[in-house]
Amino acid sequence: MVYPTYTPHRVIVKRTNDPTSANQVKTTKSLNEDEYRNLDVGTGPQGETSYNNLIIETTSVSAISITATSIDVENIRLSNVSTSADIPVSGAGGLDSGSETANIWYAIYVITNADGSLVNALLSTSATSPSMPSGYTKKRRIGWVRNNGSSDFILGLQENNIWLYQDPITNCRILTSGQALVFTDVSAATAIPTTSQRGIFRATATADHNVAEVSFAGRIRTNGITPPAAGIVVPAYSQVADIYIALSHVAPLATDSSQIVEYKIDAVPSSNGGLNIDVVGYYDRI
Repeated sequence: MVYPTYTPHRVIVKRTNDPTSANQVKTTKSLNEDEYRNLDVGTGPQGETSYNNLIIETTSVSAISITATSIDVENIRLSNVSTSADIPVSGAGGLDSGSETANIWYAIYVITNADGSLVNALLSTSATSPSMPSGYTKKRRIGWVRNNGSSDFILGLQENNIWLYQDPITNCRILTSGQALVFTDVSAATAIPTTSQRGIFRATATADHNVAEVSFAGRIRTNGITPPAAGIVVPAYSQVADIYIALSHVAPLATDSSQIVEYKIDAVPSSNGGLNIDVVGYYDRI
């Protein structure tokens, strides 16, 4: 049998100034085999909403660093980007306005001027409209960082559009020993920002039964999804009485628009246990 030759295509979307506008122009570009294999998220020619080898890292509990081979900021192509922001600083290289606040998300921007000769980073509580420092006219949000209850950044690293937390158990546990027997809402909004609806979750089923050979499963699913097998399923099986067990599974899962998922367990452990849920990271829309 002779199979037809398939030429991969990439769809390039050029947006209007209004990001909500339906009036968008789409073109396609044929890619050869090597181009298709090496295609990276966000890469593209001048004029695309693109980025290449974007890295954001928390370098301390108050600072972030940004590097990128290239990134487009309102039709300005910036190359070999290396910049940073420290929240105690006011303006370019720091917080756009006001003072630091605990338990809040800070949007991370790359900012530049009309010809791209000035490049800096900026933090803002606004996802779309930061207060721009003098001399800077163009901006692009490239990520988020979360400030915890002690006004410390929750440490992590972002590669392109995927953010991973350094210590999700300590900082991003959204459920501990959950024992709901029907699907129950759990909010991940403290660990997943409003621009993401796809988290990376670790579900850990824990159990201590006072009898042997008892099993139950912990389940997480997208809020409102009805198929009973949908989402992440973690079975736990007690082979020996009064022996504590813990089984984990890590997987991406969609949330609803409010960053909510649902969970339940099949049976409550006779001694202690239930389902723990940690947010390991998320996919951002940048």
